[in-house]
Amino acid sequence: MIAEASARLREKLLKKEEMLNQRLQDLTHDLKSPLTGLYCQIETLELIAPEPKDEMFHHIYNELGYLNHMVEDMSELSKLEKNRNPVNRQILRTEELAESLTGRFTPIAESGGIMISTDVSPLELSGDPVLLERAVGNLMHNAILHGSGPAVSLRIKPEEEGSGVTVEVENDGQIPEEDLPRIFNRYWRLNRNGQGSGLGLNIASVVIRKHGGELKVKNCSGNRVLFSFTIPQPN
Repeated sequence: MIAEASARLREKLLKKEEMLNQRLQDLTHDLKSPLTGLYCQIETLELIAPEPKDEMFHHIYNELGYLNHMVEDMSELSKLEKNRNPVNRQILRTEELAESLTGRFTPIAESGGIMISTDVSPLELSGDPVLLERAVGNLMHNAILHGSGPAVSLRIKPEEEGSGVTVEVENDGQIPEEDLPRIFNRYWRLNRNGQGSGLGLNIASVVIRKHGGELKVKNCSGNRVLFSFTIPQPN
């Protein structure tokens, strides 16, 4: 019995070590390019450029922003996985949640020629306001950043069969079918050269699971992609 327990413990520790090593490799891969770019830009400013160039500062600013965003996302995910961010359920108004989200993302969308439309049923939702806004915000930011057309839709409505609340974020575009099963994996990005930490959708998925739901994605007709989840509501 002791030998069996020891073997099981050893297996768990090895799996945990393997997971941590993989996470470190992923992080090293994602940080290598921006750090190399920053080093080269700063070296150029110091040794070559007689006067600092605006585009160099712009590039450095963007790379630092990317690194800061990645560190923040990694910290948030770590807290969620270790239950350091417990679900602080409160009664929320769906209209207020939608208004807050559109207020945040409309300027970003409009700067890229994208219009956000909303269809929100006036409902009461039991959930953590900070975590839910983070999760839905990540979906909206993903839709704005990676959508292939001028429209992003946010819909909040009653569950079709049940007492839950369903949230949908839809945008133009299609995701390759072979990529759909792994789209919520940490550090996964459809475009490896694109923006983002590769953690936003994973964080959204973890938050929604903490609320008793499941984040789903599917390609729809008319060249559209739909992210959706339903949060059960306490009786």
